[in-house]
Amino acid sequence: MKAVFTLVLLLLVSSAIAIRLTNDPAPSDTAAPKAAGNQGAPATKEGEKKEGGAKKEKEHKKEKHHVSFSYDCKNPSDPSCPKNWGSLKMKDNQCGSKKRQSPINLPYHELVSNFSSWKITADYENIAAGATLLNNGHTVQIDFPDEKKGQLTVNYGKGSQPGVDSGVAQYKLLQFHFHTPSEHTVGGVRAQLEVHLVHKKISGPKEAEPFLVLVFFFHEGFRNSFLESFFSQLPSPPHGHGSNKKTLSQGTLLKLNRMINHVNLDFLYLYKGSLTTPPCSEVVQWVVVASPLTASLDQIDDVVANLPEAKNARPVQQLGSEQTVYATPQPGKGSVAVSRP
Repeated sequence: MKAVFTLVLLLLVSSAIAIRLTNDPAPSDTAAPKAAGNQGAPATKEGEKKEGGAKKEKEHKKEKHHVSFSYDCKNPSDPSCPKNWGSLKMKDNQCGSKKRQSPINLPYHELVSNFSSWKITADYENIAAGATLLNNGHTVQIDFPDEKKGQLTVNYGKGSQPGVDSGVAQYKLLQFHFHTPSEHTVGGVRAQLEVHLVHKKISGPKEAEPFLVLVFFFHEGFRNSFLESFFSQLPSPPHGHGSNKKTLSQGTLLKLNRMINHVNLDFLYLYKGSLTTPPCSEVVQWVVVASPLTASLDQIDDVVANLPEAKNARPVQQLGSEQTVYATPQPGKGSVAVSRP
């Protein structure tokens, strides 16, 4: 039988603004002109020179329009520095927004109030076939192409999620990737490693967020069998722009279900936020597992060794004007809501 885990989140009923983003297709590059010549005749040397020049010009334009960002801020005025991402010249850049940016600090104090149910069911069994390991210069991640595997279902109880009265939403696991140290903090404290399981909505209420990211923290401790299953295959960083890719070796078993079943799920945070890399689109439902997992120091070092920069965590953002943090109760205590001051 497939291993399935079920989380029941007890959440506050509150009003919120649902934000939707329409992803416009990126404009395609104009093809380089063909060399002139007689019909049916081979191109002349002059024509080949023109064609070659047009190709180089096209490549130069693509390079020129590439927008880079960095985590290593040697020059505070550099637009690629995290605090300056809002000034990057890119389409629909929301990094400078004050509404609902991520990551944030997840406070540890409580405000007890009413709540209702919000149920998640996920199945990550047998998702390794055809998966791709990728190092894009900013993180290491695994992409999953199979639309039929790695699905997460959200069943909204009536009034359980701000902006979503009821219904069922299905999300597909697109990829997971790592940040070191952790991007989110809990009570101001960072973990050594954070993994993001990124899901895209494939059906459900229009008010539900287009993306859902499930977050796990790692602290130094016992070796982690989930990380052990693929870390030896991690690709090295790319040279310049682009990515280094390799297909996950046949027979690799990603022990994702097993890892999740060993997590203490008594305390989880939930809030609406953004992507943590440019353009920082505000389209994400975050579900953060507060109880950390363990990984050995050499496993954590393996992530760092495969990154061009030793750290790839965006600084914590101020809680935005459209953000409220919800949490399930700690053992023996009530539900939690941490609103903007």
